[in-house]
Amino acid sequence: MQDPYLQRKPPKSTGREYFGAAYVEKVLLLGRRYRAKPNDLIRTATIFTALSIVDALHRFVLPKTKIHQLIVSGGGAHNPLLIGQIAALLSSSPVGVRDIVPSSPRTKALPGIEVLPSSSLRHSRRRQRSSRLRRIRPRNVSSAPVKSSSATGARAPAILGKISYAPPR
Repeated sequence: MQDPYLQRKPPKSTGREYFGAAYVEKVLLLGRRYRAKPNDLIRTATIFTALSIVDALHRFVLPKTKIHQLIVSGGGAHNPLLIGQIAALLSSSPVGVRDIVPSSPRTKALPGIEVLPSSSLRHSRRRQRSSRLRRIRPRNVSSAPVKSSSATGARAPAILGKISYAPPR
């Protein structure tokens, strides 16, 4: 947790250019020196990732803003162990390794911070969009305008959507 990158204030972003092949070589060297098994190294990297995220939240976000949801995206969002560890760490104080256990992809941390992968939002948004289309489509087909000013800010009723036919073959 002493890495200089982790001490930098946001906004910041990193990836393989910093935590890439050279970094992995250092971890593997340490693993060989201490006779760590590959699974132990992977678990350690996962815990390190969770700790760095929660540490940054505690240092840079939570002192200024109360949050109710932490939406995780990228490759780590598909790792239920990482999501569970983040939620477990958020529910403990101060930040540190505690009884970190795998959890469900949608996890409620004790202080009211729900930790979930961004993919869970896309599914519900897709469902909401399809529900709206089911209401709009019949009106479009019949050329009936929709009073949508509260949703779209339009000044007058309008025919929503467009029917686009595939080109002839």
